[in-house]
Amino acid sequence: MSIHDGELTCQEVVELVTEYLENVLLPETRKRLEEHVDNCPGCASYIEQIQLTIGMLRQLADEPVFPTMKQELLKRFRTGRRMRRHRGQILHDAAPHHELFYSI
Repeated sequence: MSIHDGELTCQEVVELVTEYLENVLLPETRKRLEEHVDNCPGCASYIEQIQLTIGMLRQLADEPVFPTMKQELLKRFRTGRRMRRHRGQILHDAAPHHELFYSI
């Protein structure tokens, strides 16, 4: 089914979640999305998790960052990037990022 047909699929809900939360969907698409979510616990949970994540990120953005902590984080990030480049690793390697958070 497509967004222009009747009922939305879970995949379509996932694809529309940003527009839904930004309140920019056409009224008929919003209605179909909400009808789907009302009958789909998985999609309802997904949207709730996205809303909670957005809320936590907003709170985090409002938290002050102490200059020394910021400098330490930047230093560790830059050091990790240089080490990965030096070893020829792909920059998107997730493992070194975890070391940063666990060692603080």
